[in-house]
Amino acid sequence: MPLSRAANDTAAAAVARHPDRFRSLATLPMASPRDTAGELERAAGTGHVGVMVFCRSGDLFLDDLAYDDFFSVASQLGQPVFLHPQLPSAAIRDASYRGFDPMTDLALATYGWGWHMDAATVALRLILRGTFDRHPELQIVLGHWGEMLLFWLDRADSHSRTAGLQRSVTDRIRSNFHCWWYGTQGALTCCVGACLGRWGSGGPRMVRMCVGL
Repeated sequence: MPLSRAANDTAAAAVARHPDRFRSLATLPMASPRDTAGELERAAGTGHVGVMVFCRSGDLFLDDLAYDDFFSVASQLGQPVFLHPQLPSAAIRDASYRGFDPMTDLALATYGWGWHMDAATVALRLILRGTFDRHPELQIVLGHWGEMLLFWLDRADSHSRTAGLQRSVTDRIRSNFHCWWYGTQGALTCCVGACLGRWGSGGPRMVRMCVGL
């Protein structure tokens, strides 16, 4: 908690010195869920325009109800929550990202695949947990083209009825998520080119994906 407060105060002071140049996202003590809502409210009061968090703390995923007060405050204050990818857990790394040399293991588990799969899974878990049914104004930010999730919405929508959601996964992505391209420089041309090349033969799913891009 003291570290989060110090970081937020330092960032707020920097913004105050250069308000025409900077905006800041708060950092929160996610390892102590009961303290997150209060610090978010305090940070918002000092000028932070949102919050950046990892997708889990230890083995506690962000969709755990222990964080529900945090999401409630974020929704009420209009503070968007940016889900930043992180290194997958040791168990996931052992199951899916081992067996190569150390650098290849690390690359596969992070920027080459694992970061994005991990973040997309947590975003989907937030939807399936009913987080947006409880907090319909909550806004989530995903980087890297939506961390893969945009390209699997047809499959992801199959969960909507099973989980008893009020709205489909696709509807929630459209109304509660902001997906942007940072960190994917150089890939847009390839992906759009692939979509356009199959526009006439890909059917409705391909058309929907291209429109999403």
